[in-house]
Amino acid sequence: MESITSAIPSSEETSLLLTRAADAEPAERAQLEDDVVRSHLGFANSLASRYRNRGLELDDLRQVANLALVKAVRRFRADRGDFASFAAVTISGELKRHFRDHGWTIRPPRSIQQLQVDLRKAKEEAAHESSVEPTLDELAARLHVPREAVAEASAANGCFRTTSLDEPRGASEAPLADRLAAVGDDMEFVEEWCDFTPAWEGLTDEDKELIKLRFFEGLTQREIGEAVGVSQMQISRRLSRVLQSLRTSMGVDRRQAV
Repeated sequence: MESITSAIPSSEETSLLLTRAADAEPAERAQLEDDVVRSHLGFANSLASRYRNRGLELDDLRQVANLALVKAVRRFRADRGDFASFAAVTISGELKRHFRDHGWTIRPPRSIQQLQVDLRKAKEEAAHESSVEPTLDELAARLHVPREAVAEASAANGCFRTTSLDEPRGASEAPLADRLAAVGDDMEFVEEWCDFTPAWEGLTDEDKELIKLRFFEGLTQREIGEAVGVSQMQISRRLSRVLQSLRTSMGVDRRQAV
């Protein structure tokens, strides 16, 4: 799969343009920022495309991504590092926020959202055992839940297409859980993590805030430490603990051990 960064300007070129823009007169600044936005539109649209076929129009997602790109250009500072990485965090955050606000036409309880994920896995398992599609009664028995719960979750299906950790994301791609087990970049881990996973609900408010500051607001460990009054090393240890907790809750480490 082609990298989404393959067609964008180099980090050095972009940093130079934005550094010039910061010291320029309003008219020149607007032109320089517009140049950066235009050169990264393909990048933003590629990020939006990751969320296609999940219940919202792709054109709407692209508009959200493009507006987030403009926001990233205006907020970027040279000391934040690579612009593409900063923009990716900003755009992904806006897309996820858009899904939280608009993703469900009718928002079922979180238990129903999780049951939909379980149902998808159960149907896949049944498909390997028989060519006949399982009935609601059979699915209920397989999952050890009431038939009414299966019927309710099935009825809500289509309001939003949640990501299953065990569902391949493409014809040639491994399931997300397997990719999380092998990934070495915690940024990628958080970006690809399913918003609705119950693992998130198992975190404390402080841990959730830590993840948001690091991966969605783009603060460095040092900046987070200064903000909350602890050392960078303490933040590093807390991040490691929280990410490990998420992986364990999602069964990633358990799969690695098998």
